[in-house]
Amino acid sequence: MDISLVAQAFDALRIAPPSRLTLIDASTLASAHVPPFPPDMPALIIGINSKELVSQVKEVLLVAYPNDHFVTEVGEGKRKEERLSELSGIS
Repeated sequence: MDISLVAQAFDALRIAPPSRLTLIDASTLASAHVPPFPPDMPALIIGINSKELVSQVKEVLLVAYPNDHFVTEVGEGKRKEERLSELSGIS
């Protein structure tokens, strides 16, 4: 896992990394039945590189989070906040 991606993500979010954080690769999350982290813990999902993977990750997240849960998509130094139900693409 490239730790520089973590630093870049928090730079784009303009926040300090939380004291507790789950780091998970999108392909690992996509192969799970439920998210392997508590729903009240911040998570940084890296490696989302296709719309198919976005769809798979979204499906797993919807097991634990409501449709109107907000997620922040970070890519190329930009950020976009949207509801989980609206998540459809990659940055």
